[in-house]
Amino acid sequence: MVLRHVADLSTAEVARAMGVAEGTVAAHLHRARARLRAEPDTATNGEVRS
Repeated sequence: MVLRHVADLSTAEVARAMGVAEGTVAAHLHRARARLRAEPDTATNGEVRS
């Protein structure tokens, strides 16, 4: 997720950097985003950021 959103790499670039298929990267990103939506307090340890 860091490579995609912080380093601003494309899904294809992340896949090449990690040595995995592009679909694998997409699946991992999808699951990571779903966890963040489902558990927003755990992503920030309960802190509210503005």
